[in-house]
Amino acid sequence: MKFRLIFLFAFLLIGYLSAQNASSDTLSVEAGDSLKTDSTITRDKGSELKGPIKYKAEFIALSDSGNVIELIGDAQLNYLNMELKAAYIRLNQRQKLLFASGLADSLAPDSTPVVRGKPIFKDVGQDPITGDQIEYNFETKRGKVIMGKTQMEPGFYRGQRIYRIADSTLLVQDGIFTSCEYIDHPHFYFQSEKIRVKIKDKIVARPITFYIADIPLAWFPFGIFPNKRGRHSGIVIPKYGEGASTGRFLRSFGYYWAPSDYFDAAFLMDFYDKIGFAYRTSLRYNVRYKLNGRFNGEYFPRDPTTGRSVERWRFRFNHRQIIDPTMSISGSGSFSSDKQFARQLSPNQQDRLNQNITSHLTFSKRWKKSQISLTVNASRNENLQTGNTSYTLPNVNVNFPNKTLYEFLTGNKLGAQRKWYQNIYFNLSSQMVRRGSRVLQSDSTFKTTSIQGARHQMGFSTTTKIFRYFNISPNLSLTEDWVDEIVTAQYDPQSKTIIEKKKKQFAARHTFSAGVGLKTTLYGLFEPNIGSLKYIRHKLDPSVSLRYTPDFSSPFFGYFTRIDTGGVITKIDKFKNSPYGGTPTSRTQSLRISVNNFFQGKLIDKEGKEKKIDLLTANFSTSYNFLADSLKWGNISGNFRTRIFGRSFSFRTVHTLYQLNANNRRVNRFNTFPKLIYLNTSYNLRISEKTFQKKKKSKEETRQAAADSLARALSSEGILESQDIQYDEEDYINQAKKVNIPWSLSFNLNYTYDRLRDADNRHRIGLSSSASIQLTKNWKISWNAIFDVKQRKIASQNFSIYRDLHCWEMSFNWQPEIGYYFFQINVKASALQDIKITKRRATRFSGYY
Repeated sequence: MKFRLIFLFAFLLIGYLSAQNASSDTLSVEAGDSLKTDSTITRDKGSELKGPIKYKAEFIALSDSGNVIELIGDAQLNYLNMELKAAYIRLNQRQKLLFASGLADSLAPDSTPVVRGKPIFKDVGQDPITGDQIEYNFETKRGKVIMGKTQMEPGFYRGQRIYRIADSTLLVQDGIFTSCEYIDHPHFYFQSEKIRVKIKDKIVARPITFYIADIPLAWFPFGIFPNKRGRHSGIVIPKYGEGASTGRFLRSFGYYWAPSDYFDAAFLMDFYDKIGFAYRTSLRYNVRYKLNGRFNGEYFPRDPTTGRSVERWRFRFNHRQIIDPTMSISGSGSFSSDKQFARQLSPNQQDRLNQNITSHLTFSKRWKKSQISLTVNASRNENLQTGNTSYTLPNVNVNFPNKTLYEFLTGNKLGAQRKWYQNIYFNLSSQMVRRGSRVLQSDSTFKTTSIQGARHQMGFSTTTKIFRYFNISPNLSLTEDWVDEIVTAQYDPQSKTIIEKKKKQFAARHTFSAGVGLKTTLYGLFEPNIGSLKYIRHKLDPSVSLRYTPDFSSPFFGYFTRIDTGGVITKIDKFKNSPYGGTPTSRTQSLRISVNNFFQGKLIDKEGKEKKIDLLTANFSTSYNFLADSLKWGNISGNFRTRIFGRSFSFRTVHTLYQLNANNRRVNRFNTFPKLIYLNTSYNLRISEKTFQKKKKSKEETRQAAADSLARALSSEGILESQDIQYDEEDYINQAKKVNIPWSLSFNLNYTYDRLRDADNRHRIGLSSSASIQLTKNWKISWNAIFDVKQRKIASQNFSIYRDLHCWEMSFNWQPEIGYYFFQINVKASALQDIKITKRRATRFSGYY
C-alpha cells in the first residue's frame, strides 16, 4: 500500500496544467550563440539606430569612425526604453549589437577571479535581468544572457543561458525556478533543461526535477506553470498526510476551473489508506452589487472508523442576491448524512463542536413610496445529539411604517409645531407562520407535529410634556391571532378524565394591553477636589410606568372550555396549539419603577487642561403588582458598568425586599435592607509587553532633558576626572531593555452567585485564558484554554507553534482533550503554498498552483 501511495503521488505530480492551450509553445531552444540579424528581418538604411543613445562611464573609447563605443567602469547606457548597467559595455552601431560583462578585479581564496560590475539589463514594464554576460541585437530585439538571473511573479529564475527571442518570450537552458530569494543557493527549486517563459502568461518546462536542499525528491516529464497574477484553471496538486481515522492519504487532487472573473469551481478527489477514495466539490460565484455565494459538497463511500461500505455525505451552501435596491434574496444551509460526519472528518474545531445544523432562506421586499416591507423566511434546525428536527415554512411578515394617525387619516404632512392629537403614532404588522417538528420519543419512534396560524398587531403611542419637566407616554397594543385548529375538551364520567381532541376550525383570538409612562431628568454637580478630579456630574433619569392586561381566561372572552370535575373547574385553552403560544391567563395591573444614574468626572491638571471621563453607570428597576395577594413588590434589578485598569467592567445584581425561609422561598415579611440573591459579573484583561512600557515623554520634558544634558556636557568640558577607563554599567541595562520579545496574555473571568440554588451550585466560575509569545523573529508560540473551575481541570486547550523557515514555514497545532493534531511544512510563496508536508486529520483544500 505504501508503494502504491508513492507511485500515485509521483503520477499525480506530472504537471501544473493550465486551461490555456499550450500546443503553440513547443519547447526547444533553437537559438545558437550567434545573434546576427536574420535575413528575413528588414533593416533600416544606414548605420544609425532609431533613437538617441545616452551613455556614461569612467573611461570611454571610440573606434571605427565612432560606430564602436566601449564603456569601462560604472558604465551605463540608455536607449529608448532600455537601460543597461555593467563594468564593461561595447556598442557596435553599424551591426546594431550590444555586449556587456563584468570585470575581474581580484582573486578569491581558491584562486578564482572575483568579478565586479556584472551587467543588469532592464526594459520598461519588465523585471531586470542580470548575468555574467549580456548580448543584445537592437534590430531583431533578441538577446542572450550567460548565467542569467531574473525575478518574475511568482518567483526567481536562473539559467546557464537565457535567450530573449521576442518582447515577451524567453528561452532558458538548464534553468531553475524557486520562490526563495537566495537564487544562487536556494532552499528548494524546480530544475529543468529546457524552459520557455511567456512573460505575464505561463512557463512551459521539460523535464522537471523538484529539489529540496539540492536533494532530488520528485521527477515529472513536463509542467506548465502560471506566470501571471489572478486565478487560473488547472490541475490541483495533492497533499500527502496522515490522519488518525483515515490513515495515510493523498488529498485534494483534481481540477480547478476558473472560466471567468465571476465564477470558479473545484472538483477534487482524495485517496485514504483505510477507506479508499472520497470526493469533494466547491463552487463560488460573485457579481458585485448583484449576487454572491458558494456551494461545498463532500462524499465518502466508506466509514473512516470501520471501513464498511456506508455512504456518508454533506453539502453546504450560502447565497445572497440583490434583485433591485428594494428586493433581495439570501439563504444558507448545511445538510449531512449523519450526526458524526463533522466530528470525525472536519478539521475545524468549531465545526466539530457544533451541535446543530441550520438552514434558512429569506426573501425581502420594500416599497419606497409607502415604506411597507415584506419578509418571507423559511428555516430548519437539526440537533445532532438528539436527532430532533424543527422547521418553519413559511414565515411571512408584513410591516407598515410607524407614522402619525393624523397623517394616515388626512393625508396631510405635519410640521415641527404639532397639536397633541397630531402626535399620536400607530404601527401595524401582520405575520403568517407554519411550524413543524420531528421529536424522538422514549420508544425510539419519532413524533411529527405541525401548526400554523396568523397574527395581526396594531399599536398606538404618543408622548407629550406636562408641567414643563415631565414626559408622559400612554400606549395601547392590540393583537389578533388566527388559527385553523382548536382544542375541544369534554369530561368522561366513566374514566373520570378530561378528553381533549383537535378540531379543524377557523378561530380568532383578540388580546390587548395598555400602559402609560412618566419620566423626567435631573442633574447634579459635586466638587470632590480629589487630586485632579475636580467635578463630578450626576445625571438621574427616574421613570414610572403602569401596565394593565386583563385575564383572558374569563368566560367573557370565550377562549377557554370550562369543565366541572366534581366541583373543581378546569380550564382548557382552545388556542393551546397556536404557533404564538397559549392564551394569557393572568390579569396584570403592575407598576414599574426604574432609576438610571450616570456619573461623569472632569479632570483638571496643573496646567489647566481639562479631560472628561465616564466614572460609573448604575441602573435600578423594580415593580409592584396591585393584584397580588402578597409579595406585591418585585425584585430589585441592578446593572453597573465602570472601568478598571482601562478595561470595561460590568456586573448585574438582583435583590429581594422580602425575607427568605429555609427553602430559599420569599415570605411576606420585609428585610431591613434588600438581600442579594443573584450576582453575575465578567471581566476581560489583556496585558502585553507594551502594557509596562513607560509613556512617551511630552515635548516639554524632552526639551528640558536635552537642555540639562547639554549643560552637564559644557560644565565638564576639559576636565579629566579619572585616568582609568570606566565602563558604564547603565549601557548594558539600556541595551537589555532594547531587546523586544512581543508577548500577550489575556484572561476572561465570569462569576455567578445564585442564592436560590442549592448550596453546591450557588457559586459558578468560568475562566478562559490565552497567551502568545514571539521568542525570536522566527519562533511564535500561542496557547488558549477554557477552565472548569468547579471540577478543577482544563475543559479544552489548544497549543500552536509557528516557525518561519525563510522560504518555508512550519506550523503545529495540538488539542489534547479531543486528540486532534495538525502539523504542516509548506512554501511561503502564495503561488506555491500547496507544496507542503502535512501530518494531521484531513483538511479541505481551497486553492491551486
